[in-house]
Amino acid sequence: MYKIYLTFLLPLFLSSCMMLGIDGMKHGGSHNEKTQQQKTVVKESIVDGIRITVEFPPYTLADELVYKVNLYDVREKLIISDALISLIVTPDNDRSHDSHSDHSKMQEMKFSPDEIKNGAYIFRPIIKDTGAYKFIFVLDRVGNFNIVPPIEVEQNIQLSSQMDMHSEDGDNMEGSGISHVVLMGSVSMAIMMLFMLKLF
Repeated sequence: MYKIYLTFLLPLFLSSCMMLGIDGMKHGGSHNEKTQQQKTVVKESIVDGIRITVEFPPYTLADELVYKVNLYDVREKLIISDALISLIVTPDNDRSHDSHSDHSKMQEMKFSPDEIKNGAYIFRPIIKDTGAYKFIFVLDRVGNFNIVPPIEVEQNIQLSSQMDMHSEDGDNMEGSGISHVVLMGSVSMAIMMLFMLKLF
């Protein structure tokens, strides 16, 4: 009699284990996707023989913001170190989840490069509030040649506090830990069922 009951119950336990395993894989996939979103984004554009490459690292508000722009003349095969390029930062209120009043009232900010070296233009913008922003690098001139219309490279940036980042990481770790515990418990139960089936 026990053997009949176990024969019917065993597939249910094994099915539950498989479903939990799939759920754990989805958890891991979601975490990996978030990790990929935190990688450095590189944007490149070539206009009129000028290649502009911009790196957007995944910063938090606690970090020193450093953005590097590389300019290269693809026709002459030369780096460009005499360009007029600027960074314009505006609040992206449509995308921002930050209710901070200072962010919504913020005006457009314009930054010049803090350092120019071997065709690399280094920007260190100072931004004090968390929230969503539009970063637009604008190339207006190379040497004595005015670029009309200017070459623009735009990227949406979400600046979070370091506390928010730690909170997200903690939630991910907690969710992953619970899945592993449940999965291990279910596997142990399945093994016990198999053992009992052999006894009866």
